[in-house]
Amino acid sequence: MSKHFISILGTSIYQPIRYGDEPNAYEFIQENLIKKYMLPLEDNDRITIFVTEDDKDKNGTILRGSRSKNYERADGSGLKRNLKELLNIAQNDESKLHVESISIGKSTSDLWDNFSIIFNSLKKNEELYVDVTHGFRSLPMIMLSVVTYAQSVLNVHVKAICYGAYEARQENEKGEVIAPVFDLLPFIDIIRWAQAANSFARFGNSDEIKALSDEIDEVNSPRDKIIEDLYAITHSLETSRGFCDLQRRNEFQTGQSVMASVQKFNNNVQSAHLDENNPINRLICDVIKNRLDETFDTSTDLKTGFGAIQWAIDNHKTQQGYTALQETIITYLCEQTTLINSHQLDYTYFDDREIVRKACIEIYNAREKLMVENAHNTHSISEVDLRRMAKSNYDRKQTNKINSSHGDNRRKARQDKIIFDATLENINIGIALLFNKVKNSRNTINHFGYGLKRSDSPKSYLDLETDLNQLFNEFKRLS
Repeated sequence: MSKHFISILGTSIYQPIRYGDEPNAYEFIQENLIKKYMLPLEDNDRITIFVTEDDKDKNGTILRGSRSKNYERADGSGLKRNLKELLNIAQNDESKLHVESISIGKSTSDLWDNFSIIFNSLKKNEELYVDVTHGFRSLPMIMLSVVTYAQSVLNVHVKAICYGAYEARQENEKGEVIAPVFDLLPFIDIIRWAQAANSFARFGNSDEIKALSDEIDEVNSPRDKIIEDLYAITHSLETSRGFCDLQRRNEFQTGQSVMASVQKFNNNVQSAHLDENNPINRLICDVIKNRLDETFDTSTDLKTGFGAIQWAIDNHKTQQGYTALQETIITYLCEQTTLINSHQLDYTYFDDREIVRKACIEIYNAREKLMVENAHNTHSISEVDLRRMAKSNYDRKQTNKINSSHGDNRRKARQDKIIFDATLENINIGIALLFNKVKNSRNTINHFGYGLKRSDSPKSYLDLETDLNQLFNEFKRLS
């Protein structure tokens, strides 16, 4: 990967000074930084110095150095000559050292011109080393704006943003004047973290945060582990990992269920004792964790399901929302439907969930048939009528299945019929009918919009989003 050093040359008179841990004193901080970051210079490495019109007017030849005429040396030495000597390249070789003119920025148009000039000097995928020490007025801000922009557009990799703090210079015991060099890159990183946290809070996306953590945090550090848990939460939601058997909760790993992932995240945040004076840690505690706490109560699978539905609605994850809503309805009906001898259905058991699903479908089909028979007069259809017809339809199909089965399969079919009949007697009719509305919308999503009757009009994504919110509100009202 090629390296690129960019810097703004100021107009002041500079005295030789030591910067940072460099043992030699240099008139221009660019010499110090290029020696630290760019040597040895490889084939595709570049250096770009931006000079303002004031530099040219005041100093004559570009890159003669930022000095007044009475300070200009007779031999013509200056930054250009110094850098070429440092880099061991010929004075007439312009392939490594580039000069670009920019303005001091006296109008909005000037500012945007400067932005374009600096941006156009960059190339895709290069390592970038930035010096803003002598930037005048708006130039440091524009330089940092370009850098942030280029990280997205050109995928540049910013390795350092340097500011030589001449005003903070001190004299050591040898009488040498030394000024610190501050790397401002962490402050750019804070902006990136804030943008990533905002992306999570507004859109439920943790990919940006994960990428930043992978780039900045040490592997297996407390914050790295927390971000891994966060990434597992969002991807568990996106892949509909709702189930977590409470009796085997400890066996579930992060990423295998939303409940386990959220709980592990909360535990790791609590045990990490993050320093909240650190602005990145504050984002985790004040923005990210609060966003999760507002949405999720993971004390039960049912409450986790409610949180997953709300999360999907808030973040426009419509497909995941319909899946979570349909399955959470089944979980609720399993928990609320009491069978013979106070026996409850087990929502973690596939066969019990399947019986509830079939009961909902039979009730819906019975309603459709009765509506035709009653000329679509829904007020004349009672719950007793619905249960009676649904039972009749199921009994007919299940009796055929029993008669055609043998051994264990026949015993299983008989047992299913007993459980189905008991379920049908106790199931919430309103929620059972709601289930079918959810199922039909989910099907049109999962089948890529196909499977509609010729008389049906396809729903837009906005219709599906609106319907999801309304169906969830209806579910909460009925439950």
